[in-house]
Amino acid sequence: MPTSACARPAASRARRCANGARPVDLEGLEQLVLRLSRLASDLPQLAEADFNPVLATPGAVTVLDARVRLLPRRHHDPYLRRLR
Repeated sequence: MPTSACARPAASRARRCANGARPVDLEGLEQLVLRLSRLASDLPQLAEADFNPVLATPGAVTVLDARVRLLPRRHHDPYLRRLR
């Protein structure tokens, strides 16, 4: 299995805590990004998703405000295949 994106040096700021508190739930953050990616893959009408702010604590990750913009659904011709 590939190395987790949260374990890479670019995510090291999220792991460090200047005030001595415990680090945030990195697995929860990773799951949030993976689920958003899956949503974008499964829903072609998804044009934009904005999660701001995201509260990450040692025990949980919570999206406090989310905004999603969808495109109108297009008629699907069963005889045509869309290549990605």
